[in-house]
Amino acid sequence: MQVDKTIEKLIAKSLRGKISTEEQNQLNDWYRESAQEVEEISDYKLRKKEEVKNAIFWEVEKKITPHAQLFPRTRNQSIPFQWAVAAGLLVIISMSWLFRFQLGHSAESTDRTGQYEVFSNPAGTKRKIKLPDGSSIHLNHNSEVQVAADYSSNRLVKLSGEAFFEVSPNKELPFRVLTESLETRVLGTSFLVNARPGSPESVAVKTGLVKVQLSNEIGETLEPLQQVRLEAGELNRTELIDAESVFGWTEGKLVFRNSTLPQVLKALEDWYGVTIKSNVDKYPNCRLTATYHNLNLEDLLLAVNYSIPISYTINQKNIILRIQGC
Repeated sequence: MQVDKTIEKLIAKSLRGKISTEEQNQLNDWYRESAQEVEEISDYKLRKKEEVKNAIFWEVEKKITPHAQLFPRTRNQSIPFQWAVAAGLLVIISMSWLFRFQLGHSAESTDRTGQYEVFSNPAGTKRKIKLPDGSSIHLNHNSEVQVAADYSSNRLVKLSGEAFFEVSPNKELPFRVLTESLETRVLGTSFLVNARPGSPESVAVKTGLVKVQLSNEIGETLEPLQQVRLEAGELNRTELIDAESVFGWTEGKLVFRNSTLPQVLKALEDWYGVTIKSNVDKYPNCRLTATYHNLNLEDLLLAVNYSIPISYTINQKNIILRIQGC
């Protein structure tokens, strides 16, 4: 988590009780955005409160200690001031962890429904969910996963949207993912399931073997770098030619392959959680092929401008973008 000098000053003012209402609102906005970057503690069945406190301590220490130049010393800035800012960060990050743990990892995104614990990501949000057996789920934006309350006895999850799974081996108890039409079974592997509304359900395998079947027991066994799509009620297996375009988002990569501009802008809205208004309808034949890695929105738009001339205005979560040709 990087903190600019403006936020440092606001934290210091808040600690001293000399912050204005406008400045406090700015600090609150920063906190809400930054809280999403904290990796969620979600092996909810096994961790005790004391373990959570320890996790908070070590996570915060990792964020503060290695970066000796995070708060560079100046002639007019004393060491106590730096520690005050660090203390402010510690409080904010710790509150984020405790809030997410005690209230079910965020009141907006997690809920208990019947026999499942539900994790939902809105646009602009991606997160990693750790399961009790050591398996993990990378949940993409606009997606929801339900984890069985008795997960340790059945390793069952339900998915709507898109997620990448890293499954701990257990020959006695297969890991199962249920979507609207498919059931995916594995013993220990990594794979991606896409069950977004309006698109064919698909499964792509990165490592290991995966069995995918319809409710009527017709199935396919996939090897690494193979995928299967559900089309017209049948499973169609193909080789995965461009793995980066499928798995890239799990590594912070936004990947476009001959994508139309409406597809590009929709992907940006989902990735960054923004609303974009543009004149895209005037350029139906423009396409983009590129990979962007861990860029903030403005840096990405600057990079896009090298391929497609654009101008834009950013007002918080609202973007006005004008395409100037292609």
